[in-house]
Amino acid sequence: MNLFRNKPSEGDIALFHSCDRLMGEEDLHLLLKLLKEEKAFFLNARRRLIDFVSFFIQGEHRFDDPRVQKPLESLLGALSELKIVTATHFFVFPRNQTGSNLRHCLHPDYFVLEMHDISIDEHQFFLKAERQLEETITKVVAAYETFRRQVRRRLRI
Repeated sequence: MNLFRNKPSEGDIALFHSCDRLMGEEDLHLLLKLLKEEKAFFLNARRRLIDFVSFFIQGEHRFDDPRVQKPLESLLGALSELKIVTATHFFVFPRNQTGSNLRHCLHPDYFVLEMHDISIDEHQFFLKAERQLEETITKVVAAYETFRRQVRRRLRI
């Protein structure tokens, strides 16, 4: 029994459950796994990420416990960066898909269709986009692990 540990705020616990419903740990891991292994994502998974970020940024929700809020802010920064990378370097592929949960790939013309008649500058551009994706995924993983560790520690969830 630790007499110096404060009881977690009920508001913080409820806030965590609300955001976890938007994008839970499994949802994020599946998104990151597909991005890392196949350089692809499905639109519904990206929407969850956007909903999670918007929930905190637009809704102005905050954890009372600064030891949870601070890692959340780092996570939101990393997720916002991932949102930008997926918006700027990913395209619907294959193009003949129907429905609303379309698959997007990182520059499919290069990484999937393996264009051969390109310049060195174009080649470097595509490799830079791939490195940026990998670096962003690494940031998201580290930030999410820190956030979840603090949630377990401080909110006892």
